[in-house]
Amino acid sequence: MNTPKEKAEELFYNMYNTEHCGIEHSPNKHYCDCNEINLFQAKQCALLAVNEMYKLACELDNVKMMNYYNDVEQEIEKL
Repeated sequence: MNTPKEKAEELFYNMYNTEHCGIEHSPNKHYCDCNEINLFQAKQCALLAVNEMYKLACELDNVKMMNYYNDVEQEIEKL
């Protein structure tokens, strides 16, 4: 299992990775003009993902998982 810091970095960089924007462009469009997601947005997306996992941990009454995702959230805030 990843440390909270490793998980925070993984989530953040997965949200920031924009090698391809994922939007289907028309066949005659030979370039992608989509803007790269900025660091603030990537951080917010990672925090949303952690919040969902934390809510699941609460529903399962899994204290260990709640503590883990609380630590992950704190690590994301430091990025």
